[in-house]
Amino acid sequence: MSNPTSNYGWQMPTATDLVTDLPADFEVFGQAVDTALMDLRGGTTGQVLAKASSTDMDFVWSADAAGMTNPMTTTGDSIYSSSGSTPARLGIGTTGQVLTVAGGLPSWATPSAGGLTLLSTTALTGSSVTVSSISQSYKNLFIYVKNVTSPAVGAVTLRLNGITTSSYTDHRIYYAAAGVQADFTTGTSLFLNNSNSNTSFSGKFAALMTIPRYTDTSLIDVDIRSSGRDATAGILVSFNLGRFDAAAAISSVTLDHTSSFSTGTMYIYGES
Repeated sequence: MSNPTSNYGWQMPTATDLVTDLPADFEVFGQAVDTALMDLRGGTTGQVLAKASSTDMDFVWSADAAGMTNPMTTTGDSIYSSSGSTPARLGIGTTGQVLTVAGGLPSWATPSAGGLTLLSTTALTGSSVTVSSISQSYKNLFIYVKNVTSPAVGAVTLRLNGITTSSYTDHRIYYAAAGVQADFTTGTSLFLNNSNSNTSFSGKFAALMTIPRYTDTSLIDVDIRSSGRDATAGILVSFNLGRFDAAAAISSVTLDHTSSFSTGTMYIYGES
């Protein structure tokens, strides 16, 4: 038979073949297809079909040597590259853990604790209260002073590291009876506000202070927000960006009163 061939060299019947030639044509065609597809038989689970040579339709079943063996075993597992291109399993972490890198490889770890850690709670009595030996293990200090009263009107001030020289500067905006005012002063402490004997919830002195990077050994800023009361101006609300010319990290905090403290509490927190 001299019939046209397919792309694989299989001889095929044509429309002009005699009916008596068709059985022979299909026999030749079918045998060629059967022979060509012989390599597709067999194989076992997990094997892949690969080329045995450059010859058309020459295949062989083989293990998937070039593929990746899945190392995962548990829901939530991850795969990473170990020793270059070797797939490795990273088991799922526990609730609250985060993905990090340790020793050049991914791993699960508990995140470092953030937020505030209470370092001290101190009752305010007398005319001066100092908290010393403040931990140096945090990034910022947060100081909260509340429920402060005094037997007479007086100023509450802040000193750091016990320094009493002119190492402090107030940059203050405040509201008093005369309206909004501002001042700039240098002195031996930072001004917080006034307190008196008023024991109402609106009359007691309170202050919030943040000292960022308190372990620095140079200029340190102190963000001070406070509310107080005196005998003439009434309620005083003050915002003060104080500055301290530090020579060492902050290790002690002192609150002074020009009269004395009757009540009040100072809380110091370390901020991670």
